[in-house]
Amino acid sequence: MRRAACGRCSGTGADRSSSAAAAADSGSVSYTSSMKPNPRLLLEAIGTVGARPGECVFIGDASRDVEAGDAAGVPTIGYANKPGKDAKLAAAGAVVIVDSMQLIADALT
Repeated sequence: MRRAACGRCSGTGADRSSSAAAAADSGSVSYTSSMKPNPRLLLEAIGTVGARPGECVFIGDASRDVEAGDAAGVPTIGYANKPGKDAKLAAAGAVVIVDSMQLIADALT
C-alpha cells in the first residue's frame, strides 16, 4: 500500500518533499478501525516526523480523505483523478483541488 501511494508521486519531484507515508495493513486486526475517515494514520505520520498538523498538508482523492484531514486538523488538497471527483472533493471541504500530481510537485519545487 505504501509503495503504491509513494509511487504515484515518483518522478514528479513531490516524493522529495514528503517526509512520511503511512498505510493501513490489510492483514491487521485493527484494519477497519484505522480506515479513513479515522485520522489515526495521518496523526501517526505527523508524529513520525515530529510535526504538528498545521505544519502539514494531506493529498487525497476521496471525500473520506478530506474528512480524515479535517479530523486530524490537516488541510487537504483534493486530487481529482477521475471526472466528477472535483465536485465531491469540493463538497467535502478540500482546500484546493487539482487534477494533476505534477501541479503539486511544481508548487513544492
